Amino acid sequence: MPDGWNNTSLRELTIHLRPTPRTGFSCKMPRYYLDLYSSDGLTVDEEGQVFESRDRLRREAVRILPDILRDEMLEDDRAAIAVKVRDEAGSHVLEASLVICLKWRA
Repeated sequence: MPDGWNNTSLRELTIHLRPTPRTGFSCKMPRYYLDLYSSDGLTVDEEGQVFESRDRLRREAVRILPDILRDEMLEDDRAAIAVKVRDEAGSHVLEASLVICLKWRA
């Protein structure tokens, strides 16, 4: 083992190695793009974000929906929004959506 390394360092390095179809193993964490579909149309995520796991990606997609919906509801009594997540290859890997409808009673 190289100087300065210990079992913990080796274990942390192993966690970040992931097999990929093209290159074998990669230390790079995947970048995902969260595109927003709302009444304003499509807002494309050009920068993307890196997530350490699919669970963190799922949590982020769900977390942002209420914030966006809150802004949408200021103008109307009905709103539907969706976050569609693309991977680096451009494939859609996850979709999260939220619909809310308010109805007044006489």
